[in-house]
Amino acid sequence: QIDDEVRRIIDRCYADGKAIIEQYREVLDTCAKLLVEKEKIGTEEFEALFNGGRLISYRYGGKEMLKNAPAPNFWRAPVDNDRGNHMPERCGQWKLASLYATNWGVQGPNPIVREEDNCVTITGRYKLPVSVEAECELSYKVYGDGTIETRLAMEPVKGLGDLPEFGVMFKLDADYENLEWYGNGPEETYADRSEGAKLGIYHNKVAENLSRYLVPQECGNKTQVRYAKITDAKGRGMIFAGDKMSFSALPWTPHEIENATHPMELPPIHYTVLRVALAQMGVGGDDSWGARVHDEYLIPLDKRLEFTFCFKGI
Repeated sequence: QIDDEVRRIIDRCYADGKAIIEQYREVLDTCAKLLVEKEKIGTEEFEALFNGGRLISYRYGGKEMLKNAPAPNFWRAPVDNDRGNHMPERCGQWKLASLYATNWGVQGPNPIVREEDNCVTITGRYKLPVSVEAECELSYKVYGDGTIETRLAMEPVKGLGDLPEFGVMFKLDADYENLEWYGNGPEETYADRSEGAKLGIYHNKVAENLSRYLVPQECGNKTQVRYAKITDAKGRGMIFAGDKMSFSALPWTPHEIENATHPMELPPIHYTVLRVALAQMGVGGDDSWGARVHDEYLIPLDKRLEFTFCFKGI
């Protein structure tokens, strides 16, 4: 059964799984008044601190939730099928974009801060260090109850190969090891690997999402996720809610997984790494020596991409 806190966030943030529910904005009028000081926003219950548009701190109930600023992510650790069809060589610039997206050198005001009656929006633009002109925009709309509506957007980009993922990556302390999600499960699912899954509420440990492949690679993804909760032993943590998201919780970043050729080469566990995404491209598999992912399981790059989700401390 979905608890009241989860139901409240989902119901307030999304209507018909797509649009923000405007009629629920009246609920926010009862929240504590937001205090805005330069790029610090908060109430007695929470505090969000920004630097140059980056969310560098999110404290909820007196506890810091983030180990790093959330960042746009476009990469996944290549699977065997990816290596067979030379995805890393064809699409490697998306890895660079994930590692080195910067707000330095962006033309115009950056970030942009807009105060409204019941929220504050901070929008940062990021330049992607790739061979063509490319930028993305990551904005945070902060409400008085600690909910932060997050939006990642990018204009059409050509010449960079298939886009492995379009989402935002979070780093939390490794103590947040308990995952609950409402989406496809119980095993990992992908755009082209979900027919055998069932929609439901599932639980596991973050470390259990690492599939025991001989060579570490992309694994543990969840599709059609409506909400996901990540908590510590005391039940404290964060909840994410969105419209049929792609969601991943692992102890390592895609880059750390990609760098290991055997499981014992993975680094000691220090973090819980969350990837909240609009989509991840399929994993393919017609064969493992050249066949690419089918077009219908790719992320379209000929139109503007925009992804909105909410998160909040619990």
